[in-house]
Amino acid sequence: LLEMIDTYTEWSKMVKLLVLKEYRSNEDKLLSLSPDFESVVLGEISGVKTEEDTTGRVPHTEEYHLDGVSLEVKEIYQAIKSSLLEFRTINVF
Repeated sequence: LLEMIDTYTEWSKMVKLLVLKEYRSNEDKLLSLSPDFESVVLGEISGVKTEEDTTGRVPHTEEYHLDGVSLEVKEIYQAIKSSLLEFRTINVF
């Protein structure tokens, strides 16, 4: 993690480290999160304007999420999407 923070200095502002431990005894399970989620400060990086700031809405479109990805990734996404849509039309719940 230290190498990552040294390499990406801005990440220390964007990435929060949480350690989740799981303890098991037979069927019993105990989870421990450190630091407590309530004490983690979440927020935006100061000085960075998002599209939400400039337009007043959050962009959640396929184009937005696929912007800047390779053609291969777009083709894989379309193949998965087509398969799921085909499955949905065959199996109506």
